[in-house]
Amino acid sequence: MDSDTLTRDRLCSGLCLPIAPIAVTEGRFDASRQKLLWRYYATAGAGGAVVDLLGAPPARRRELLESIGAAPAQVEGESFLRIALVDEAESLQLAGELHAAGIQAIAIALDEAATGSLEELLGLFHAVGETLPLIIYPQGSGTRRLSSIEDWRRLLEIPQVMAVCSPAHRPTTVTAIRALAETRRKDICVYTANEINPVVDLVTPFRYTLGTKSIDRRAVGGMLRLWGVFTARAAQLLERCHVVAQRGAIPDELLQVSVEVSELSLALADENYAGIREVLARQQFLLDNRDAEGKLPSPAVIKRAAIAIENHPHLTDFAFVAARLAKWAEE
Repeated sequence: MDSDTLTRDRLCSGLCLPIAPIAVTEGRFDASRQKLLWRYYATAGAGGAVVDLLGAPPARRRELLESIGAAPAQVEGESFLRIALVDEAESLQLAGELHAAGIQAIAIALDEAATGSLEELLGLFHAVGETLPLIIYPQGSGTRRLSSIEDWRRLLEIPQVMAVCSPAHRPTTVTAIRALAETRRKDICVYTANEINPVVDLVTPFRYTLGTKSIDRRAVGGMLRLWGVFTARAAQLLERCHVVAQRGAIPDELLQVSVEVSELSLALADENYAGIREVLARQQFLLDNRDAEGKLPSPAVIKRAAIAIENHPHLTDFAFVAARLAKWAEE
């Protein structure tokens, strides 16, 4: 079995895929702290990690790719996937570099402001797909180039597409998953990228009648900034969602957990990772809570993080981390 098939099979098994923040100390990249995060994710039950290269300058990109190359290749006999999240405009230029660095799939963040045509977008995906397997990662309210089910279907029919992410923007999600059902492809999996309400995504059946057949599609895993922290709890919650999805009845208690996860996400998971950095600093993964430009989080961010942690201790993994941090640092 070739490596791309193994990657596809692994993705479609349904994974916890945290989008990792950049580990910095006093505003400078800290390779040892980034390595700690990779060890944490692997031990906590993640099936891989996503290195966030959106807007990363070349020097920072090289540092991050070198760092993720040191992440575990396997965990308990299963591949630990290395995925890169990149801007659509840079995806073709970076594909060769990412492949050489050991990246196994490229998540292309669609530019909602792009003015090009659908044909240009399809051509880009075909070109990048010659080098790496593809994950479609919509942003914001979507892109006008994919305004119909037919547009989405054409994108999803590209052979190298392995997964499509469902964003918080529901019109994009509904259109994309309907298009996926119409392709009849069973080798493309759905991942939630809904930072606000991932739990509901993971237990909701998207059911369609096509001809005489009923087709169900579900999100099998998540690719989330929120899961870059408290990852052990996120992996456990994903497994629980898998069980509930198989049974078909969603308990009220899980719906309550969904509300709590949404509250946690609103406190932590902004695009700048400020709340997540605050938590990772408390857990001693990071030596300080500054961002890549050396800026401290605002008092409001720190307060929101503290309140969320206090209100939802069952969604945190402080004890899990404290028991293992010293060992990870020695590896």
